[in-house]
Amino acid sequence: MQPISTANIHEYHSTFNSYDGTAMFYRYWLTDKSERVYDHDDLKIIVMLHRGGHEHSQRLTDMAHAFVKQGYQVFAWDARGNGRSGGERDHAESFGQLVRDLDEFLKVIKPKRTPMMSKLHSSPVVWERSLPVPMYMTTPPIFVA
Repeated sequence: MQPISTANIHEYHSTFNSYDGTAMFYRYWLTDKSERVYDHDDLKIIVMLHRGGHEHSQRLTDMAHAFVKQGYQVFAWDARGNGRSGGERDHAESFGQLVRDLDEFLKVIKPKRTPMMSKLHSSPVVWERSLPVPMYMTTPPIFVA
């Protein structure tokens, strides 16, 4: 595979409503200009990044570019109350609330075509800086790398 230049990496922004209607912001990086991620036949796997703490997804841009240059598609979201996501600033009612937000986010980014699911082995990859073990234990379909 030929390395992908930064010039060929495209960043997109979007939002989704979590289980309680809170608007959650996310960004994603692709190697072409299509915003329809699940239409890609050559997708290796989805890498999902979450910084944890009081950070926002834009701080993950350099890491996202490193993954995209290797042919991955990368997604990152701003946790509830952080960055551009809604909710009380720097606050979540519980860890469970954050896990439910994660579950809703996975529904948004999960590929929709069956053939692609076999290429994904049914598991996106999650890079979680601060709480990987509880995240893995409470959300079984996720593989924590």
